Amino acid sequence: MPARQDDTSIGDDVILWRRILDDRGWWTTDPDGRIRPASVAFKDRQSNEVSMYIATLTSETEVLSKHLSHGIVRIKAGQIRAAGTFNITADEIPVEEDPAGRAHIVVSPSPNTKAARIMAQCASWVRLPAGVPSNTGIDGYTSTDQDAVKQEKPGSL
Repeated sequence: MPARQDDTSIGDDVILWRRILDDRGWWTTDPDGRIRPASVAFKDRQSNEVSMYIATLTSETEVLSKHLSHGIVRIKAGQIRAAGTFNITADEIPVEEDPAGRAHIVVSPSPNTKAARIMAQCASWVRLPAGVPSNTGIDGYTSTDQDAVKQEKPGSL
């Protein structure tokens, strides 16, 4: 397959979504207790490309329609480009294969571990995978972590 070219019409401020498997290996817990995607979530050694979606062209329902227990994280295209030399390219998929296919893009080549870790640290949750502890908020902190922060900061809600 010839090398893909970076699609500059996908601006640096465009929000991209990455589906995160409902698999404990796809998220990690930072030292401060925040649950975030693991670097493996931004690597693909089989196709050497990482599938993502342009958020404004799809919905959570479409992205997760065949993967109900998975989660979604968001990251800006510019954050991906800043992590290394990556091409972000539109790659529409027929809706019969993927209901969110019209919003599909690929990041190539697949990031190395360092770049994938940077991407994972920049990403934020849109929807948590089903296997993440149920007391975890969309910010990645558990309610226990949030209660501890409230106790440290009198008057906080």
